[in-house]
Amino acid sequence: MRRNSVSSFAFLFLMKMPFVLTILFSLLAVLACVPSGVRPVSPGDLAETVSTFYELKKQGKFDAAWRLERMSIESDEKRRENNRRTYVSRSEGGIQLKDYEILEIGREGSGTDGLTPVRVKLVSEWPLLPFPVPEGDRVTVMEDLWENINGRWYHVVRGITKLW
Repeated sequence: MRRNSVSSFAFLFLMKMPFVLTILFSLLAVLACVPSGVRPVSPGDLAETVSTFYELKKQGKFDAAWRLERMSIESDEKRRENNRRTYVSRSEGGIQLKDYEILEIGREGSGTDGLTPVRVKLVSEWPLLPFPVPEGDRVTVMEDLWENINGRWYHVVRGITKLW
């Protein structure tokens, strides 16, 4: 009787073998399609990117900061280069950033148009104005928007009519 139960087990195992092999090969195929260099992006990565962005601006490295702007990946090469020149020249002629602080990083995708909000505090000098300005530094608290594109975070500039 024991021999019969072993034979039935072997028979059932062999009958289910194609199913088990199909599942294993399917799993292997799915895992082979996952890019090895891409890793899930955590809020820590965004904080690091935001810090890098403002540190570059603080140091006056506007061409390097440009690479973290969403408009830097514009598909139209002529428009992209024109935007880069405008960005760098306006940044160089603008107010010097003295310091920054990341106050809060919102939940990914919770901001305008599914972007990720980041509240920052920026410290700079007052611009030259035709009237007296307060003593000390100018402190601005604002909400930045960031977008994760293919595993990289990009700063999104708010324009009058659209987001860049």
